[in-house]
Amino acid sequence: MAAPGPDETISRWRAAASPGGLIGVLSLILCLLGCGGALAVLTGRASIPLPSPLVAVGALVFALLAALLGYLLYGYLSIGYEFGDRTLEIRWAGRRYTIDLAAVEYMGPAVEVLEERPGRWQRFWPGYYVGVRRDAIGPVRVVATLPLRRQLLVSTGEEHFAISPERPVLFVEEYGRLRRALDAQRTGGLPTVEPGQGAQRLADAGWTMQYPIITPARGAPPAEGAPAPAAHQIAAPGRGVSPLLRPVLLTDLVAVGFLALAILLNLSIVAYILLRYDSIPQSIALHWNVNGLPDRIGSPREIWTLPLMTGLVTLANFAMAWSIVTFDRFAARFLLGATCLVQLGAWVALITLI
Repeated sequence: MAAPGPDETISRWRAAASPGGLIGVLSLILCLLGCGGALAVLTGRASIPLPSPLVAVGALVFALLAALLGYLLYGYLSIGYEFGDRTLEIRWAGRRYTIDLAAVEYMGPAVEVLEERPGRWQRFWPGYYVGVRRDAIGPVRVVATLPLRRQLLVSTGEEHFAISPERPVLFVEEYGRLRRALDAQRTGGLPTVEPGQGAQRLADAGWTMQYPIITPARGAPPAEGAPAPAAHQIAAPGRGVSPLLRPVLLTDLVAVGFLALAILLNLSIVAYILLRYDSIPQSIALHWNVNGLPDRIGSPREIWTLPLMTGLVTLANFAMAWSIVTFDRFAARFLLGATCLVQLGAWVALITLI
């Protein structure tokens, strides 16, 4: 579809807030630390029992990953949606996709049209979804920060976009206002989008939030051309139970498997310490400097700090996974899988210490 001509900007909308930015920042920091550690080894400021060529390859890999993550993080921060008087523009990392508002055939909850695939990986990571997905209606370009159930689908006869603007109901109402003005300007006929129609569609889909719906005033109808007053309503799915109280996480076999493995690893650390406690030296090295020499000596009792910390990490990640599984199952699994990696790292540290 040919892009419309220059358009006057009416309003700009940021992408909805998500944990995608935090995940990107933490991943970038880890890559920079990995690259810095490898360079420290290569320059002789630190030592590890690995050949220098392998360390050099590791430094290069970490540097490339850091550059890639830096670009993706810039892309996450640049996601935005911009209404003109005739167009909708979607931005990501310097790329712009322009949609003619007159060609839009559907704007509403994406889950009503697209197939939801729970647990399936989406580029790039939880809270940051950019790419092209194949669906029954054809290729759909995704530029969003929320999962499918919280995405809006903008569909023309030729193109389809999945987005996640902040305040989505107001976003749909803004589209309706511009579309009605555009229809009246182009055809002089009746508007094709009725006031409040987009907001009501989101309410029917169970999106719980407060939004303005344009409704006629009580009594006499409003004068011709005058804006109707706004009435606030709250759309609720009506399930009667708070999402935090539903045991959704415990019905996910993958998440339960990760959780069980994390608990088993933590208990095995405790059991190993109990079995070896009598044979632990009275003075053990707890930390080493950059030259590989111990710079902190402790007693055997301090070894219990390790299972205590991993246990707290397990509890914290379980609580976060429980709270987000209702809207991002992959992120919940990611958290619990990362907990298992923390437990394995603790095992390596424990064997090194005793």
